[in-house]
Amino acid sequence: MKHIFAIVVLYLTLVSCQKEEPKSSAKDMLTFSFKQAANPVNMDVEGVITGNEIKVSLPGSTTLKGLKATFTTSPLATVTVNGLNQVSNASANDFTNPVVYKVTAEDGSTKDYTVTINKIPSSEKQLTGFYLNFKTFSGAPTISQAKVSGMNSFTVFMPPHINPKMVKVIFTTSLKAGVSQNNKTVVSGDTLDLSAPITLTVIAEDKSTQNYTITPKSINQEIDNLINAFMNKYNVTGLTFAITNQEKLAYAKGYGIANKANNAPVTTNSLFRIASVSKPITAIAILKLTEAGKLSLDDKVFGDNGILGNKYGGKPYRNGYENITVKHILEHTAGLATNDGNDPMFSAFNLTQDQIIENVVKNRNLYATPGTKYAYSNFGYSVLGRIIEKVSGMTYEQYLQKEILIPTGTEKIQVTGNTINARKDDEVVYYNQTTSPYAYNVARMDAHGGLIASSIDLLKLLSHVDGFDSKRDILKPETIAAMTKYNAANRYSLGWSVNELNYWWHTGLLVGTSSELVRSPSGFSWAIITNYGVLGTNDNYFTDLDNLGWNIISAIKEWPEYDLF
Repeated sequence: MKHIFAIVVLYLTLVSCQKEEPKSSAKDMLTFSFKQAANPVNMDVEGVITGNEIKVSLPGSTTLKGLKATFTTSPLATVTVNGLNQVSNASANDFTNPVVYKVTAEDGSTKDYTVTINKIPSSEKQLTGFYLNFKTFSGAPTISQAKVSGMNSFTVFMPPHINPKMVKVIFTTSLKAGVSQNNKTVVSGDTLDLSAPITLTVIAEDKSTQNYTITPKSINQEIDNLINAFMNKYNVTGLTFAITNQEKLAYAKGYGIANKANNAPVTTNSLFRIASVSKPITAIAILKLTEAGKLSLDDKVFGDNGILGNKYGGKPYRNGYENITVKHILEHTAGLATNDGNDPMFSAFNLTQDQIIENVVKNRNLYATPGTKYAYSNFGYSVLGRIIEKVSGMTYEQYLQKEILIPTGTEKIQVTGNTINARKDDEVVYYNQTTSPYAYNVARMDAHGGLIASSIDLLKLLSHVDGFDSKRDILKPETIAAMTKYNAANRYSLGWSVNELNYWWHTGLLVGTSSELVRSPSGFSWAIITNYGVLGTNDNYFTDLDNLGWNIISAIKEWPEYDLF
C-alpha cells in the first residue's frame, strides 16, 4: 500500500513540473485577392497588404456587390466580417464601402484589416449594338438592327417610309462609356440624320475614344428604278407595290398619282380595284366554310339537291346544270359562261346579281360537261359569292369581314363603288384613254372581281394562307394543300394559278386597273396594282408586269430582316 502511494506522488510531481504550450497569437492576413472564376472580373486581381490596409484595384465597370474574396491567413486563425464567419473564395460581401476583415488568432487576440477597392477608370469603348427605332405601316413599334460590316463600322437598313433625316436610334456601349457626334453628346433614344454615313465617337471612362462609322443602306433605289421604268414604258398613272420575304413585309411604296384632279399621290394606304385577284379571296372564303362543315366541295349547286336549290332557272334545267359542284366552279371546269366577248358579267349592268344568274341558268347551255374542260368563268365566281351568302346567312362582304378579313387585320379590303363619287375612303381614281372605268357595274362583280385593297393588305392576307410557318394560317394545312394542288391539265387549282414548282399567283384586269398577287416557294411574295395602263394588242404589258417582281428579287442582293407589317 505504501508503495502505491509513493508511485502516485512521484507521477503528480513529474506532471506538475512540465510547462504547458502557449496558444498561437498569429493573426496575419497573408494574401487577399479576387479570382476571375468566382467574380465578374476579366482576370485574377491581387490585393496589396500594407500594415492593416488592403488595397485592391478593379476596373471601373466592376459591380462591387457580391464579390467573393480569396485569402490566406496565419495558421489556426479565423476570419469574420461583421461577426459573420468568412470562407475563402466563397463568402460574398458588398465592397461599395471599405470592408473590415477581423482575423482572430488561436489565443483569441484579433487584428483588423480594412479592404478598400480602388476603381480604375475603364478603357472599354465598344459600340456593342445600333438600332433604328420606328413604327411599321400599321403603327406598331419595331427596330432595324445594324450589322457589323467591318472594323468599327456598321450598316443599317433604312425602311422606305421613314424620314432618313430624323431617325430615332437606340444603341448600346461598354459600361461607363459615352457617345458623341461632332463633339456633341448623343444618348440612346436621340434622333439623328442618317441620310448619309455618320461617325459616332465612343468615349471610355478613362477618356480614351474610338470612332465608329454607321452607314445607312436601302433597297429603295433598285426597286424605284425598275418600277419607274415599267410605269414610263406603259404610261401608268399610279401603282402600288409591296413584297414580303419569309412572311416579313420588306418593302411597300406608292408610285405616281392617285387622283389627277388634286394631284394626290399614291400611298401605301391607297386602295385599288384588284379585279380577278378577288377570286383567291372568294376561294379562301369557300374553303373556310368547308372547314366549318357548312358545305362540301362535292356539293351540287343547282337543283333539288343543290346548295342554291331551284332559286335560279328552275326545272327543267338545261343539260348538266344539276351536276355542277362547288369544286367545278372553283377550278373553272363547271362549263359555265366563259370570259369571252359574251361574258354576262360585262353586260346588262342594270341587272342585279340574281337577275344575271337567273338569265344565264335559264337561257344558256353549258360550255362543256361539268368537270371535263377548263374554261375561265367570272360568272362562276359570282355564283360562288351567292353560295357563300346562302350557307353563311350573311352578305358576301359581311362574311369576308367576319371570318377572313378582320381575323387577319385586312378589314380595309371591301367591295368597290361604281362611280367616282361612290369611291371608298383612300380609293384611287381609275383612268383609261378610250373607255370610262366607271361605265361598268364593278360592285356587282364582288366575288369575281369587285374588291378593292392595298398591296400591303393583299400580302398580309396571303401571309395567313400561304402555308409558311412565321404567321398563323387561318386555313388548315390540308386545306391549303388542296387549294393549291398542281393540276397539269390547266395549271389552275382552287382560286389560284399553280405550276409544277408550287408557285401560286393570280392576275386581274379591268378597264382602269391591273393587278397581280404572287407567292413563291422560296418565301418571297408580292403584290402589284395599277390604276391605269395603256394596253396595246401586241405589247407585253402583263409579261412585264409579272417580270417586275422577279426582276426586283434579282436586283436585291441583301434583304432587310425587319417586318414592316
